[in-house]
Amino acid sequence: MDNVRSIALDAIMEAEGANGGYGNLITNVLNKYDYLDRRDKAFIKLLFEGTIERRITLDFILDRKSSVKTPKMKPVIRNILRMGVYQILFTDAPGYAVVKESVNLAGKRGFKGLGGFVNGVLRGILRDVEASGVKDNKRYEIFLPKPGQYSPETYLGIKYSLPGDMVNIFTGEYGERAEKILEADSDLTPPDITGKFTFTLTAKDGVPMPTTTSYTNPDADGGTVTCGKITYTEPGTYEYTVTETGSAPGVTNDT
Repeated sequence: MDNVRSIALDAIMEAEGANGGYGNLITNVLNKYDYLDRRDKAFIKLLFEGTIERRITLDFILDRKSSVKTPKMKPVIRNILRMGVYQILFTDAPGYAVVKESVNLAGKRGFKGLGGFVNGVLRGILRDVEASGVKDNKRYEIFLPKPGQYSPETYLGIKYSLPGDMVNIFTGEYGERAEKILEADSDLTPPDITGKFTFTLTAKDGVPMPTTTSYTNPDADGGTVTCGKITYTEPGTYEYTVTETGSAPGVTNDT
C-alpha cells in the first residue's frame, strides 16, 4: 500500500505545480500503472481527487494542529500530511496505518528527520477524532471554526473547500440559502466535460493568427485553453473573437 500512496503523492505534487487543469493527469497515471490491482487504482484515484478537492479544508485543519503552517512546509511534507488527514477524516483507512505509512513515505522521500513531525501532527488529529466519537465522514466537522469566529463566507469556504470568489458567487446568488445548497451539492459528482467543448479563434482578414485556431478542452474540469503563439510584425490594435461550441448536462456555454 505504501507504493500506492507514493504514486498518489507524485500525482498530487504534479497537480499542485500545474497551475491549470489536471483532469487528464490522474487518467494518465492510472494508465501508466494499469498492471495494478483494480482496488489499488481506485484508491489512488480517491486519494488524488479527495486530497485536491478538500485542500482548503485540509490546510485549515493542518494550520490549526501544526506548529508549522502549510505555506512554510516543504511541499512533499505538506502533501503527505494532506493525504494523511484526508484518509483519517474522509476514508475508512485505519488511522494507525495512515500515520505509519505517512511517516514511512516521508522517509522514503528523503525526509526521515521530519518523520517525528509527520507522526506528531497526524497522531494529534487522530486523537481528536477518536475522542470525539464521530464515526462517519462528518469527522472533519469537529475541526471547523466555531460560529462567529470567522465571517459566514470564510466559514463556508473552509467547510466546503471553496475559494473565496466562488463562495461570494454562491452567497450573492442565494443569500442565506447558500449553505443548504452547498450541503446538498457536496456529495454530487460534477459532469465530465472532457473533450465536449471546442473553442474557435477568429478574426478579420489580415489579422495575425496562431497556427492552431481551434482547441477542444482536454480536462474534466475545463483545463486551460490555448491556441498557441501569435507573431505580430506591425504595431496596432487587433481584435479576436472566441466562439465556444459543445454541450454537457448542467453546463452553460460562455458567450
